[in-house]
Amino acid sequence: MRCALFGDQIEAYEEVLKPSSQYEISKAPITAVDDQYKFNLEELPYQMTHQTIIQRLNPESGPIKPNQEHAMTISTWNDLTRKPCDAMNNWAEKFNVVGFTALKTRHTRGFTLNTTMSTRIIMNLKGARADMLREWCKLYQHVLLDRQERILNVRYPSTDKKVVTIAELRRKKATNATPDEIAWIKVIIPKADLQRVNAYISCLGCGKRTHLALGTRFPCISCKKGDTVAVHKVTFKFEAVDDTGTMSFTTFSDDTEKHFRRTAT
Repeated sequence: MRCALFGDQIEAYEEVLKPSSQYEISKAPITAVDDQYKFNLEELPYQMTHQTIIQRLNPESGPIKPNQEHAMTISTWNDLTRKPCDAMNNWAEKFNVVGFTALKTRHTRGFTLNTTMSTRIIMNLKGARADMLREWCKLYQHVLLDRQERILNVRYPSTDKKVVTIAELRRKKATNATPDEIAWIKVIIPKADLQRVNAYISCLGCGKRTHLALGTRFPCISCKKGDTVAVHKVTFKFEAVDDTGTMSFTTFSDDTEKHFRRTAT
């Protein structure tokens, strides 16, 4: 079976996956894969998606230590928004290790996780992996504090506008850094080229492309919604230019509609 890593996963698993080593792959949700992502049509039409756990089988190799931390948004619903979440209100500076079970993925405006009817929040998480994470948090609390500050600056930006160049943005991208504030780029955007507009039909919830007719109601295997509807979505790719260089950007439905002053339909 072929396996593919995307984006940040490549760096995160760089020190984990080694040639000729043996691994246990568990808790891997299996979903259908679009034909456009296959290398050839003889492949099985399935893929292992997010939440997959990979663990070395060689006991002498030791535990896999986290070498990279990523922020993840988890939205809680219904009863979980009360007592379980209230217990975490004062944890902002403690970086406690918490367990969540039975979360579902959502791909609207980025990758996030949502609770379900089966989700439990485990406050007193036990086990070797949880202990290892606690030790890591103690050793690298300065890393977590720095990461926390950058995330808060992005989610709750100041009203100050900082104009940055494309070269500065490129450096931030190369170091995987999060901008400290809203970046205003003074650029020249070429005349809008309709050839770069990509209009398609997708799931209303997650934006996953579908070949169903517009307005069709269907269960989405991507965001796991039992009843969604096929709607129009649109993206626009363009090159932005300033005195320091050129960079490619993509606008999604809302911003694309504003740019062209017309709906995706």
